[in-house]
Amino acid sequence: MIILGLHFGHDAAVTIMKDGVVLSVIEKERVTRIKHAAGLDYQDILLALERTDIELDQIDYCAVTCTQGMEYIFFHPDKLSFEIDYSNEINSPCLNLIQKNNLTIKGESGFLEGVKNKNKAEFEPQRQRLKQYIEQGLVETAQTFDSIENFFSSETWTKVKSLRDISSTNYSHLMDDNFRKGFHLPIELILLGKKIKGILLSHHYAHAAYAFFESEFQNAAIFSHDGDSRALQGYRSGMFYYGEGTKIYPITPHYLALGYMYEVVSSFIGFDLVSGPGKMMGLTSYGQPNFFMSEFVGNWYDRPERFEKEIVNARETFSVPNLWINIALNLAKARGYDLTRLAQKEYILDPINADIASSIQKTFEETMFYATEVLMQALQASSIRTKNLCLTGGVMLNCPTNSKIYNESSFEKVFIPPACGDPGLSTGAAYALYYCILDNPRNEVQRSAAEKIYLGINYSEEETLSALNMFSNSITYEKLLDPSKDAAEQLAENKIIGWYEGRCELGPRALGHRSILANPQFVSNWEKVNIIKRREYWRPLAPAVLVEECEKWYKAAPVDSPFMLFNARVKSYNIPAVTHVDNTARIQTVSPDNGMYYNVIKSFYEITGVPVVLNTSFNGPGEPIVETPENAIRMFLDTDIDAIYINGYKIVKK
Repeated sequence: MIILGLHFGHDAAVTIMKDGVVLSVIEKERVTRIKHAAGLDYQDILLALERTDIELDQIDYCAVTCTQGMEYIFFHPDKLSFEIDYSNEINSPCLNLIQKNNLTIKGESGFLEGVKNKNKAEFEPQRQRLKQYIEQGLVETAQTFDSIENFFSSETWTKVKSLRDISSTNYSHLMDDNFRKGFHLPIELILLGKKIKGILLSHHYAHAAYAFFESEFQNAAIFSHDGDSRALQGYRSGMFYYGEGTKIYPITPHYLALGYMYEVVSSFIGFDLVSGPGKMMGLTSYGQPNFFMSEFVGNWYDRPERFEKEIVNARETFSVPNLWINIALNLAKARGYDLTRLAQKEYILDPINADIASSIQKTFEETMFYATEVLMQALQASSIRTKNLCLTGGVMLNCPTNSKIYNESSFEKVFIPPACGDPGLSTGAAYALYYCILDNPRNEVQRSAAEKIYLGINYSEEETLSALNMFSNSITYEKLLDPSKDAAEQLAENKIIGWYEGRCELGPRALGHRSILANPQFVSNWEKVNIIKRREYWRPLAPAVLVEECEKWYKAAPVDSPFMLFNARVKSYNIPAVTHVDNTARIQTVSPDNGMYYNVIKSFYEITGVPVVLNTSFNGPGEPIVETPENAIRMFLDTDIDAIYINGYKIVKK
């Protein structure tokens, strides 16, 4: 059975799945070179099929999802579109309750937002909001299909909303097949004239399915959360789930708005909304949490008694970060902080900025930890026992928080998939259809971490040589018998290199197939690499470490951490370029499954006695990770990288 997984929102992607095994995932941003690209075109799907050697006629089903509140964008509706399908054999309890005239479910058993196709004029506000994510030449012909994010609901959810109440509530009555299958609608996708049966799936259900079915757990608590601001609107900002076998049960919305709060504060101190949260995560270590207030630990309904009046009067979740900022500023004034340097890039490390960042990070960590414990308690109150936890959604890119949960929570095992943000949604949608909706048996073949990472396009020898010859006036190149050893020798000589190998990695983190590498023993490489990438000089850089040597160099993180999603404490003083100011590092453990990338680090270890290299993504500021050999060579020529290695070829500048 071949399933086409499609995510139309920002960080759009196409997944090809066969019999429950992911064959490929192509992120649109890598191809278009537009960071966080939104919307899918028929050509994106054809590219994915071509690169996976799958014919259009072989597709059996499709699974579709989107970013909450974002319309489904059809650039060429005559070649790619879909409609709700009332005759679809894929069962949907949600559909059974719909009144066909207006697609509105009435009564307490559930609700559904109205659905319709939009014309060009109606799409204009959406186009303006998303113009940075969309290929402008395609927008003129675009139509959209309304966002759908409210599917089934529960009477329990309307009554129990605060985390403190969720912790003691029995949700066992929701362990029902009809209820768990109520988070999709059947659709018919039309792709170049071919009609494909499928489903339209809830955003966070796709997040949950991606995390659970990528894990090796047979049962697990699942915690999904992202940056959506509308925590009061059901499960827009995330859910607690329970997964068992091939089933995922929605437990309850958690009504958190932490991702949104983090974004607002990062913007307030001068970062942009897109890259700001990641930058602020690095900044937090330069400050002290002097503005941390325990009253803000909780969800929107855990209203701090001290601020009850202000929050109730505001009636919106966006009031909470603004209230927090106002209180923090009043405290800063009273304590003599220099507010003239607030949100000034050249003074970003000053206490006013760094302490605000540190304080919101602590608020974030404490609330996420509290919510994790609440999830455990709610499952126990529902007579469900599991020691496994899956974390998913964009906020799970916050490594210090993940490590706190790993080290201190009541769960024994914690799994986070590599594309825990929206790039993983197309895969999650396909998993949800294959297992949760179609009830296929769980695939028992265990996949390695590398098989979950390297799912992009593999460029052939011919394509590699074509790119090399394109730049023959600027570069020289040679095919090496042992490129890994040569690269390691360059690193040992303190050269900075680019490493490009095979299929690209899935998700936002550099995981060794499209990476810039440097020697971690020289602290100057911290600044040099940041200059190459045109990043702020103070931002930390990550280490890649041989998995078998990890425990000798790092602690307080999973020994096997292949996706760069946990912070570890550093044991050695010999790797300053990849040790942050708080003596932590966002590690990636590397095994032989990672290919020649492992051999580079292994050879470097043999030469230097250090099983660690500095590893950062192969891209410039505001750009996606390089996709093609041509992308890699262009960046190489535009920077001070000493040499790059592409699929066995060593390239240097003339």
